[in-house]
Amino acid sequence: MTTPLQASELLQAQLEAAGMARTAFSAWEGWKAFKSFLRLLANSNSQGGSVQGVLDEVPDGQDRIILTMMRQFSEGEDDIPFAWVGLEVAFAPEDGAQLVGLELWSYDFADWSAFAAAVEAHPGFQSAMNARALASELVTEEI
Repeated sequence: MTTPLQASELLQAQLEAAGMARTAFSAWEGWKAFKSFLRLLANSNSQGGSVQGVLDEVPDGQDRIILTMMRQFSEGEDDIPFAWVGLEVAFAPEDGAQLVGLELWSYDFADWSAFAAAVEAHPGFQSAMNARALASELVTEEI
């Protein structure tokens, strides 16, 4: 059984292996590392993956679009979520506007490949992958 902490360390290693640096972050390379991370944990207790895009409105007016790529951890017979590990990538509103409202879950697809294909086919995702990311953050959260 993989713990969220172990998964976070694994994702960090995947990002480092992809040559990712916080000062030279490529959203596309981050997605490829995350996709690999999902496949490595395919048979663990962390059944759900999701890609979501939201507008992060902040009081100072420096709004951003946040693309979240996460792996949900569940437990018990009812698969109750208890944590998630993921990667958040921020874009300027003009670069990520088409991401707003994007919400895809692996549960809705036959397998990980179909999930990844649907993410990559989304026009907002395609647009964002060609834009400059403002920032990225590895996130682990207990629910």
